[in-house]
Amino acid sequence: MTIENALAELDALDSDEDFCDAEMAKKHGVARSTLSRKHRGVSGSRAEAGLARRILQPEQEAELVKYTEELTERKLPPTREMVQNYAFDIAGHPVSESWVTRFLHRHHCAAEVSRTDSG
Repeated sequence: MTIENALAELDALDSDEDFCDAEMAKKHGVARSTLSRKHRGVSGSRAEAGLARRILQPEQEAELVKYTEELTERKLPPTREMVQNYAFDIAGHPVSESWVTRFLHRHHCAAEVSRTDSG
């Protein structure tokens, strides 16, 4: 049994029908606290939590990737600082150098980005 089955059974109950969280959790082999939180809508999925923690949302990262690709196509590969500054403009708050490194690896742009600033 799974948490989804337990939630489906809870949803099928009439609103005035009594039930015991602990018994329902035991029946479906899930933690009572997890079942309770999920049923109340307090906790989401790990994927949802991950998206909430991201500095840039996927659409914003796509915009940054497009920016780096456009500059590279024009034979003007962006520097790490340029990527960092553009990410700041999109996010509205500073991003770290390590975030830039992770972004470049995540989108396989590391080879396209100039290692040094020209100037």
